[in-house]
Parts: sequence; structure tokens; C-alpha cells
Amino acid sequence: MLNFQRIVLKKIIKTQKGYTLKTFNLFDSFVISNKLKNIEIKANENLSILIKDLKTIFTSKQLREFLSLKDTYAKILYMILKNCKDSGVCNSFKIKWQDFKEIFAVPQNYTKKELSKFVLKLAIDELSSPRHIFNQNIIFRNLSFEKVIIVRKIVGIKFLWTPTHN
Repeated sequence: MLNFQRIVLKKIIKTQKGYTLKTFNLFDSFVISNKLKNIEIKANENLSILIKDLKTIFTSKQLREFLSLKDTYAKILYMILKNCKDSGVCNSFKIKWQDFKEIFAVPQNYTKKELSKFVLKLAIDELSSPRHIFNQNIIFRNLSFEKVIIVRKIVGIKFLWTPTHN
């Protein structure tokens, strides 16, 4: 039971509004009674605000898509790209390299090769593949990225995909 408590208390939710990242614990406290065989949980008030905000952040389809994602980096990329995708106006998104590294909370010791392999490739693979055998829906068809390079220095990253009309 105590192992469960340690795991759940360490869960953190990150919300993104613009380029502001907010982090908080899901629960403020746990009271576990072995004698009564119950658990009393106090949720963080930010969690209720987030839950109430879900309707403004997601449609039900988007929420299902988001919850089906397993990789944290894929979830962050989904949140960024869905706004552009849903507008129906674009099939690409460009972001400054430093902003990308900050928003994705990429470890400082990652080389560019590791960042491509462990962050970008994994996130793009998850977002551009069928969800599972029973759900062949692809969130971003043919999703790829290009590094924006000026004078042999990476200054940005551009994400491209094939628009879908569903």
C-alpha cells in the first residue's frame, strides 16, 4: 500500500498554455487506514481546475486521442500540433530550437543525435502510426520534422504532415 502511495504522489501533470509550463502534484495527501481498509485522498485544487478546463482544451475526440498516447514527448507534441491541425489552415508548424528544448524539458546532456532518436523519432512514430490493431486511426498522417539550419547551426524545427479531413 505504501508503494502505491509513493508512486501516485509522485505523478505530476504538466499543462501548457502558450509557452508557459505549469507543474503540480495530482494529490496533496493520502490517509491510508489498514484497520478500516480505506484510503482518503485529498486532490490538489489545480487538478479540479484542470478537469473543468478539459472541455475548453479538448473535444471528446481529442481527449480520446491524447489519452491513448503513451509517450510523454508525444503528448507534448500532440498539444502543440493539434491547435494548428484543428484550425484547418496549416499542415506545418515551426518552433525555435531553444523553445523546443525548453518546452519538451529535454535533458541538458542530450546530444542532437540523442534528441532526434529518443525525443523526436519516438514522438513522431507514435503520432503517425495506427493506435492499435482495433483502432487504425492515425492522428497526424505522414508526420515528419526538418531541422531549420542557418550557417551550420540549428535554429528551429519544423513539423510537417498530410492534412486529413475527418
